[in-house]
Amino acid sequence: MKFHGERNGIREPIEVLSLGRDMPHERVVADLAAALQANARLTDHGRAILVERVRSGRPVGRAAAEMGISSATAHT
Repeated sequence: MKFHGERNGIREPIEVLSLGRDMPHERVVADLAAALQANARLTDHGRAILVERVRSGRPVGRAAAEMGISSATAHT
């Protein structure tokens, strides 16, 4: 059984969109704009999620794959 956001590259946008419940509209718009930039791999919120996952014990490679980024990107 698959849940929304399990595929690589899908979870972060879903989490960003769900921010509308907890964050001001302007912050959500700013994060989405940053995510849409040509070279943006993660928004500030996405980086925070990555750090949280690694601190909770997930290997960096697994946390990176869950967010649809490479391990090299996760280490920068």
